[in-house]
Amino acid sequence: MIVGASLDETVPVPCHVAADPLDVSFDWNFSNSGERFEVASGQFNLLQEFHSTEGITQSRYDADEDNSETIYELLYTPKSEREYGTLACWAKNSIGKQKEPCLF
Repeated sequence: MIVGASLDETVPVPCHVAADPLDVSFDWNFSNSGERFEVASGQFNLLQEFHSTEGITQSRYDADEDNSETIYELLYTPKSEREYGTLACWAKNSIGKQKEPCLF
């Protein structure tokens, strides 16, 4: 997914995953043409976490049905030209970690 932003413009970056069990955490990293680093949790702000089943958005605690999707949405604000690049998001739960990240 391509997400566009101007300098100092805040944009939501949604990471969608289907997981069972639903208790999912997320890891993010950022890379540009010369650097790659893990995103510190304090550098981004959690906007919302949803669990959605069959197109219906539900609260985290109500979504215990099969085939639910977890959406972890972060707010990203590029402050310099260096902060344009690729964000990668991996989900993990008690079963394991996502093999291929979601890329933005």
